Amino acid sequence: MMVQSELLQQRWRQADDKVKLIPKIIHQTYKSNVVPQHLLWLVRTWREFNPRYEIRFYDDAACDTFVATEFPGACLCVSVR
Repeated sequence: MMVQSELLQQRWRQADDKVKLIPKIIHQTYKSNVVPQHLLWLVRTWREFNPRYEIRFYDDAACDTFVATEFPGACLCVSVR
């Protein structure tokens, strides 16, 4: 009897080349683009342990711009700063 994980692996191998994998992107945020020195090691560890991943960093302003652009008319009812 085939267990579920084996079945999924088999289907994955048989999948068409058009199937897209989850992109290897790590998204990081902080309130400003100046990360305090005592937190920089955290940013670095993500890069160190995930060398094949693209790292994207966003400050609060970039997040606000994204929401305003992608969801026009949306109301941000709560903003924690």
